[in-house]
Amino acid sequence: MTKGTKDKNLISGIIKYIFVILFVPVFICVIMLGTKMDYNEGLKLVTKYDNKLAVIIAVIGIFVVAFLAKKAGKIKLDAKTEGIADCVIAALTFILYRIELLIARETAFKLPWDIGVVRGTANTFARGEALGSDVYISVYHNNISIAYILGRLLKRAQEKGYQGDPEFYWVEIGCLLMALSVFFGTLLIKKITKNLVITAAGFLTLFVLVGLSGWMFATYTDSYGILFPVAAVYFYITYRQSDKPYIKIPAILLSCLLGAVGYFVKPSIFIVLIAMAACEILGLIRKPRSSAVYFAVFMISLCAVVVGASKYKEKASDELGFDRIENLAAGVMDYFYMGQNEKTTGSYSNEDVTVFGEFQFEEKSVREKACFERAINRIKEKGIVGAPYFWLKKMVMTFNDGTFGWRGEVWIANEYWPPVCSDTKRTRLLRDIWRIDGFHELKFNTLMQQVWIFVLTGLFVYPFIERKKDGERETWEFLTVLFIGVFLYQVLLEARARYLFVFLPVIIAMAMSGISGLSKKNIEKWRKRD
Repeated sequence: MTKGTKDKNLISGIIKYIFVILFVPVFICVIMLGTKMDYNEGLKLVTKYDNKLAVIIAVIGIFVVAFLAKKAGKIKLDAKTEGIADCVIAALTFILYRIELLIARETAFKLPWDIGVVRGTANTFARGEALGSDVYISVYHNNISIAYILGRLLKRAQEKGYQGDPEFYWVEIGCLLMALSVFFGTLLIKKITKNLVITAAGFLTLFVLVGLSGWMFATYTDSYGILFPVAAVYFYITYRQSDKPYIKIPAILLSCLLGAVGYFVKPSIFIVLIAMAACEILGLIRKPRSSAVYFAVFMISLCAVVVGASKYKEKASDELGFDRIENLAAGVMDYFYMGQNEKTTGSYSNEDVTVFGEFQFEEKSVREKACFERAINRIKEKGIVGAPYFWLKKMVMTFNDGTFGWRGEVWIANEYWPPVCSDTKRTRLLRDIWRIDGFHELKFNTLMQQVWIFVLTGLFVYPFIERKKDGERETWEFLTVLFIGVFLYQVLLEARARYLFVFLPVIIAMAMSGISGLSKKNIEKWRKRD
């Protein structure tokens, strides 16, 4: 074994064991304890059966998919086959979008809390009124972008003479973005597994968890941001797997651009850009000569699009007529402080929000220093055993919800007016499935949780599948680093299942890659025989 190979194996091994140490205890607790774990009661999902039965069903499903994938392993994806597959995926995505629109028209409602405030801000902008020194937006300045986007869309709907409530136009755009995330998620699965059965299973999984999610009604950063991580990842892996400059350069530019647009919509998507940069640095260390040019192109592109996104956010703020109260702006330390709250298991806390009032006449740095010290004190109070246990149950809370907070965080603020639904039996049926306290709520919860446990089980398998080829290893390392980043973001800062949703298509792709690996050795043996 050469020194280079040893170095590659060492780095892959380190990444693998970090993933295992972080995720495996969470997976075991989700399956064995589930909602019996002592985390925030208000965020516990109620289903018809527990996760122990769900994982048995999931394992059976995984072995069926792996078996069929093994049978289909002899089919080689050439240009013609891939072209047909892409056309089929595109057609199915269009059908999904039409289904989402049907469900939304019969079922959608307006949501309260942050979404409600953003909706009001967008309407103010659409009317041509200046926002002024809004306290809420000053604190949660991450909502500037989505308020600006919704305001621009509302203007467009009004100019087009949109029939019905023009705000429903937001829902239509959100459904489109979610459907496109299913499209790119399926393409990503096909690219990294190169197996038609796994790709089909991945599409069905995406169809249920993303395409049929209640978050299609939520005109907020989660539904509007979900396309960008998976699309950025798809083009980044396209760049890494290709050896043709005329493919690599555009793929680099698209991956950086999509990541930056995602960062503009939802700041946590910056994790994707960090993971991409980390893997570029790793590639430069391993192959300095062959990687230098592309590393330079990537870093220049990355810096350019991040600066561009930041500048555009300033432009959006100016167009909103927003006078920011700088000392109120929430920073990382504020979310770090809230993320250590024992009562809420690190989720949103009304008590912790009072820190903004407490330090309202101080500089932001003074409040952030106090938040950091209080967060560290909370960790110290928990102790050497208590702190890791707290983070464990916090992540069980985050990963133990196949609806991603739809049942725990949502209630109806008001209806769309005038009504866009047909007001028929179909309306009542769909509302009984997707609306809070609907007659079929428990069935919906159980379906989503079952499919999510299937994904988590595939994710559990993911790190243990051996990747020998350089291209496969690089893809595996990148996706693993990205997942670790998402995981640690939730561990350290305010956490909730909803914050996973924007990365869900990528997580599903990782799970399907794990399932694909179960039959890979047999596929290779069959090909050698042929």
